[in-house]
Amino acid sequence: MNAPDDQLERVLRRDLGALAEDAPRYDPEYRRPSRSRKLSAVAVGVAGLAVVAGGAVLLTDSGQESGGGASCPNMLIVKGTEYFPAGDLQRMPTSAGLVSSGSVPGGCDAGADAPHAVDVYAMSGMPPRQVVIAGDMVWVNQTFSDREMPLAVQRLREPVTCRLKGAKSVRGHILSANSATPPRFDGDFTAPYTMQLRSSDPTLTQGDKWRWVIVRVRGLDETAVPPRETRRGIFHEGADAEVVLRCEGNGFVVERVALASR
Repeated sequence: MNAPDDQLERVLRRDLGALAEDAPRYDPEYRRPSRSRKLSAVAVGVAGLAVVAGGAVLLTDSGQESGGGASCPNMLIVKGTEYFPAGDLQRMPTSAGLVSSGSVPGGCDAGADAPHAVDVYAMSGMPPRQVVIAGDMVWVNQTFSDREMPLAVQRLREPVTCRLKGAKSVRGHILSANSATPPRFDGDFTAPYTMQLRSSDPTLTQGDKWRWVIVRVRGLDETAVPPRETRRGIFHEGADAEVVLRCEGNGFVVERVALASR
């Protein structure tokens, strides 16, 4: 191996090691990180194909919650009052009408370097002086500590209970996936496994009660393992998935995973 190749390998090992340290490991509190770490162009190119470490799949992020390595705003200012993110939510409430405009710091993946305006909406059943909705996030008045969040916000963090009547097909975006068995080779993924599925499918959102929900789903056997090309689409390319789910107790069990029609 010549010197340029040696240097490339060192860069890859360094940056992929950093990625592995930050790779999502499944636990009930995990959500897709809202911030991304800056990496060299070499590592970003590899990460786009996917990084698998210890059975946890680090998904590429095609959503609006992260990207580009920039820090997303952690403060919302509305008429001089500061609000902070409500934390990791299992469900996103629908808004109850526009109440004002606010501003967030610049530097997020929207590309704005200066503070920029956002529309601020009320959350149903909550006074805007306590809780508001802006930019697909719930924001809480700075006077609340994490342990003293309003009850309505605490409920947004509770796991979603399965109430399906029989097997149902739902569309959503896989946020994380974790096989109980470490991969034996590149692209290997076996059952049993767990996934985090974010979905706006009315089957899971109870009609229009929630804008989206995040559910933990389990694949119990090999019949629930997506085919290789399906895995490439949903894990590596950020495609939506069509997932057939059923209830087992209060939890969700996967019967089949396929690429959603575009």
